[in-house]
Amino acid sequence: MKTAQVLETSGFKFRNVEFPERARLRETNDCVVRAIASSFDVSYMKAHRWAESYFDRKYRKGVYMTSTKMEKCHQKFGSKIKRIGVECRDNWGIVPGIKKRDYNGEIFYTATTVNRFIKEHPVGRYFLIVKGHAFAVIDGIVEGNYSDATQKRKKLRAVFKITPIVKVGEVKFVEDKPSVVWEGEKLEVVFGETKKCKSCGKVHKKENMQPNVMSKDKMATRCKPCHKAWKESKVK
Repeated sequence: MKTAQVLETSGFKFRNVEFPERARLRETNDCVVRAIASSFDVSYMKAHRWAESYFDRKYRKGVYMTSTKMEKCHQKFGSKIKRIGVECRDNWGIVPGIKKRDYNGEIFYTATTVNRFIKEHPVGRYFLIVKGHAFAVIDGIVEGNYSDATQKRKKLRAVFKITPIVKVGEVKFVEDKPSVVWEGEKLEVVFGETKKCKSCGKVHKKENMQPNVMSKDKMATRCKPCHKAWKESKVK
């Protein structure tokens, strides 16, 4: 169980998160554990056990080679893990970068800062690594303790996008969190009930799904365009 309060600090939103389990364990140097709990939306103890078993973390000690180990894991706690970015000159791996040109006109990239990344990624769950530290960014809000709010100008070392896995036909109820859905030919951020079409594989708003009064959620398994195409194929 975690408690949180959203504050405005250092030019961006920061959510101060406190884990009662952390206090009971008298933990320190656990930024990776807290970042896992926040970015994957799991309990502190689940994150703690995974950090101990997979990252070989010792009690009250930090984690080494976090980005390397995280990159080798593609799925955990019902979410997909993907490292995002490009090869940068000033970084040892892939990281979101800023496009530049040298004196010879050659294009290269340098690692972006935490502040710039947050502005460019207002939606989504991310596990961020800077020099000697890790923390989470959830829908443009830095989540952790107060020290995480001071990382604004630090350059990123690695960023992992954490995407919850939505099964075909599964309904997502998102009252207080935004959901990215397809609206025509573009992505749109909405609040409300959504569902994934089993034909096109895209997540749609409820009004764009084919109605089905017999279904529990009153939605069919296909969106309206796919349902129309499926119906026409049956006639032929």
